[in-house]
Amino acid sequence: MAARVLLIDDDPKIHKAVEHALAGLDLKLDHASDGRAALGMIGAEPVDLIITDLIMPVKDGLSFVQILRAQGFRMPMIVLSGYVTDDLRRELSYYSDVTIIPKPFRPDELHATVKLVLEPKRAEP
Repeated sequence: MAARVLLIDDDPKIHKAVEHALAGLDLKLDHASDGRAALGMIGAEPVDLIITDLIMPVKDGLSFVQILRAQGFRMPMIVLSGYVTDDLRRELSYYSDVTIIPKPFRPDELHATVKLVLEPKRAEP
């Protein structure tokens, strides 16, 4: 069964780049343009992995991560950001299963990271 991955980013070019980078993986890629829209989608259908930007209108990526974890969601997340700082790394280190990939990302790095993150899911009976 294909893994469900939710991509949250307000830039349509990033959506295309992520689709390209993840080509060949057995997954269903859904899209949201901000954290608020993504919260509604997660409640409607389980998600195996979230890939999110940090800087977005309506609900930014860091607030989104905090809300999800506070609500008890434990799916792994990949944070894509052009603004990776030591403070951000420290803040995100408090949450389990969060990986940071700086923008601009290399497609092969994103592909390999997603594949690695989803491997335990595939091993489940």
